[in-house]
Order: sequence, then structure tokens, then C-alpha cells
Amino acid sequence: MPEADRGPDAILASDAEREWICSQLREACVAGRITTDEMSERTGVALAARTRAELEALIADLPRGAGNQLPPAGTRWHLGLLGTTKRTGRWRVPAESWWTSVMGGCRLDLTKAVFEAPVTVINVVAGMGSVEIRVPRGFEVDVIGTALLGGRHVKLEGPPPPPGAPVIRLRIVSAMGSVRITDKESFRGRLRQY
Repeated sequence: MPEADRGPDAILASDAEREWICSQLREACVAGRITTDEMSERTGVALAARTRAELEALIADLPRGAGNQLPPAGTRWHLGLLGTTKRTGRWRVPAESWWTSVMGGCRLDLTKAVFEAPVTVINVVAGMGSVEIRVPRGFEVDVIGTALLGGRHVKLEGPPPPPGAPVIRLRIVSAMGSVRITDKESFRGRLRQY
């Protein structure tokens, strides 16, 4: 049946959308908006959900800042699940992307990348995994987020960016994981996995 004939409530959910909802529930739990039991129950429903409407209902009572709607269809997703995902060299960075590491690793090198927008939002979720991000010098780097039994390490050694510089906004949730952000010339050693 064509998508237009099914109506918006019947559009099937993707695995990436299910994971995004789970990350929003984890963030809400860390912020104290929902209990651990509520997070566990809603996560189970999210993983079994068939449609986008079922997913959206799970976060409808959360404030917009915590995310109460699915991201646009053009948002790009990257998942390191019990393994490693990397992006280096010359590549196009979308205005918004998601990097999730669950008992695995993600390595993101932005130094030779081409940015699609003056403000780039990169959402990072590290759950018992590690994420390493290398940012180019000359950019304004804005890091926000929460670490719960995990680590968030930011080490920028370059000169301050000029006024009006493009912005890289990193929104991070680390739960028993590690996120490292640097502007050094190269990454340190091998990508750590848990």
C-alpha cells in the first residue's frame, strides 16, 4: 500500500528511529523526568513498536528540549553495536547526525570533512561504549550533555575561533561509556571498545 494511502499513523518505524527513542528515554531518566522502571518499560515497548506513531507516543509527555518528536527523515544515523564504526577523510557532514555506541566504538574525524550547514548538530550516545571525535580548528565547538557513570573529555588546544566561525554543536549522553573530543593532529592509539 502506498505511504500516502496509509496515513501518518501507519508509517512503519525503522531500527534507527527505535534507537533514537530509546536514547531520548535514557536522557529523560538521567534528568529525573522518568524513573528507571518507566524507562525500562517504555524501552521494551519502543523496541517492539511497529509504527512511528507508537514511538512518538512514548515521549509525548516529555518536554521538547528532551525530544518529543522523531527527527526529520533526512537525519543520518551511525551505530557501533558490539563493533566499530568510523568516518574519516573527505566526507559530507549533514546538518544533523546521530552517533551511537553500545558496547562498541565510534570514531568520527571532521578535520577534512565538508559541512552542509553553518551550524552542525552531532548527537552522541555512548552506552558502555566509546566515541572519539576529532574536530577541525577554526570552528566554534559547543559541547553539552550528561555523563552517568561515564566520562566526557574535551581537550581543544588550538587558538580561539574567529567571530562568526561555523559551529559544531555536540549533544552528548554517556551512560557507562566514554566520549573524547579533541582537535589534535591525530587520534590516540586504537579505538577502545568495552
